[in-house]
Amino acid sequence: MHLGLRLTASNFIVEGEKRYWLHIALGRDLNAGNVDVLGQQLEEVTE
Repeated sequence: MHLGLRLTASNFIVEGEKRYWLHIALGRDLNAGNVDVLGQQLEEVTE
C-alpha cells in the first residue's frame, strides 16, 4: 500500500478469510443472579 493512501471502506480489499468457533463456559450464581465467564477457547475452523 502506498504510504500516502488512507485505508477506507471504498479501497479495502479482502484477500483471505478465516473462520473461528468461540467456546465460552458460563457459571451463574443462583442467589445473586451474577454470571461469570469460567473459561473460553478459540478454535480455528478447518473444512
